[in-house]
Amino acid sequence: MSAPADRPGAAEPPGRTHLGIAWRRFRRHRLGMAGAVLLLALALGALIQPALSPYSFSSPDPAVGGQGPGWPHVFGTTDPLGQDVLTRVMYGGRTSLAVGLAAALAATLLGTTLGALAGYLGGAVDSVISRLTDLFLTAPPLAVLIALGSAVDRVSLGLVILVIAALSWMPVARLVRAEVLALRERECVLAARAMGAGPVRIILRHLLPNVASVVIVAATLLVGLAIIVESTLSFLGIGLDAISNPSWGNLLEDARSEVEDGWWLVVFPGAAIVLTVLSVSFVGEALRQALDPRGRGRDRRLSARAFGRARRW
Repeated sequence: MSAPADRPGAAEPPGRTHLGIAWRRFRRHRLGMAGAVLLLALALGALIQPALSPYSFSSPDPAVGGQGPGWPHVFGTTDPLGQDVLTRVMYGGRTSLAVGLAAALAATLLGTTLGALAGYLGGAVDSVISRLTDLFLTAPPLAVLIALGSAVDRVSLGLVILVIAALSWMPVARLVRAEVLALRERECVLAARAMGAGPVRIILRHLLPNVASVVIVAATLLVGLAIIVESTLSFLGIGLDAISNPSWGNLLEDARSEVEDGWWLVVFPGAAIVLTVLSVSFVGEALRQALDPRGRGRDRRLSARAFGRARRW
């Protein structure tokens, strides 16, 4: 009698596609599903905020200033302007989530490209890319961002995304390079090379599809990292402008002087950051298990712990 499909490590039913198997495994990860639902709720709240809240982000109402959580202001209001905190948290999520997604995407593309080239071509190309990776790893990211924010008169959204991505691609490059080094001597790669396929075709058709699980998990973890870095910079007052690009970090920085009289001004934006980062971590762990071709959780190289050690932040 065959083992039930729901047991860890059990064989999947025949006829399923790889995507279907991955989705089945992902659904069985309760924390991953909870994180995905929470991330979806936060993203929808940020995108359709005007339809969910009758209040404006910046319009003041001094008559209700300084009110604690209650009805109709569920998260309370600011003092003395009387702005709705729930509206501000949902609106600030647009910037924070956009920075996290865009920076993670850019860092993943750059790291995957450099890692694949270093792993497949080897030789001088590998040496140059490896030394470049080591050079960027020696630079303290937060110190670089603080120095840049102090030197620039106005920090734009594009600049923050670009700098965070430029200081976050190294772990992805190392992971992809290691995987490509292990794959470049496989029979399919040797056969393609013997048939005259060029390096670009081999990398795109034979190598990158086999490292997709590594890339997806690494990109997921980079989203949370980018959100934390942006929030830290905004909290320190050297990040994005609170008027043109409000974010969760901006809200924390604005409430710093009022924390004794309005605890809700700090708790709710901070909770949004914590829940988002935790959700991203849970989704990344669920994806790691779902995309593992050898079963649930057997490939320790893809673990979030190993990725954390590699990035050396």
